[in-house]
Amino acid sequence: MNKSLLGIFFIVIAVILGFVMVRPKIADVRDTTLERDVRLKIATAKQQRHDGLQSLTKTFAGNTDKINKYLATLPQEPEIPEVLVTLEAMARDNSVSVESIAPLSDTKKQTVSVAMSGEADLTSIERFMQAVADNDRPLSVTALSLTKKQEGNSLAYSLNVSFPYIPATPKVAATPSTTDTTGGQ
Repeated sequence: MNKSLLGIFFIVIAVILGFVMVRPKIADVRDTTLERDVRLKIATAKQQRHDGLQSLTKTFAGNTDKINKYLATLPQEPEIPEVLVTLEAMARDNSVSVESIAPLSDTKKQTVSVAMSGEADLTSIERFMQAVADNDRPLSVTALSLTKKQEGNSLAYSLNVSFPYIPATPKVAATPSTTDTTGGQ
């Protein structure tokens, strides 16, 4: 009986030692599984953020291209007289006479309003308006007034066209350097 008690005692000790040794291993496996799940969720979230940023990058690049194309059509402030010459040429090309043309710049809004007046027949004025609308520059007709002339088919017109411009950047005066670059000679 002593032997069977001793055998049971060893079996109980072996089970307790096994349980004591296996339990931490089971906890380690559970912790490792939880860690792996958390890392997988973090990696998935990072991938989703990365995909979102890639999408934004493509959208930003597309919008940047559109903005650059728009900015390329805007005249620089020194180019404003060239736009006035272009307006006169468009009028002339469409058989619209220009009696006066006067620009008025609004530096706060960075726009120029051009008041034009002259005369032409209705068809010529319509073609001129279409030429203004089709121009690459963002020209906007803000007012148009037509008056029938006493003689013939001519109409007197008064027209306001406005467009944005890019202001000239102020030039910074160079300051003389106080550093001796000749090595003291």
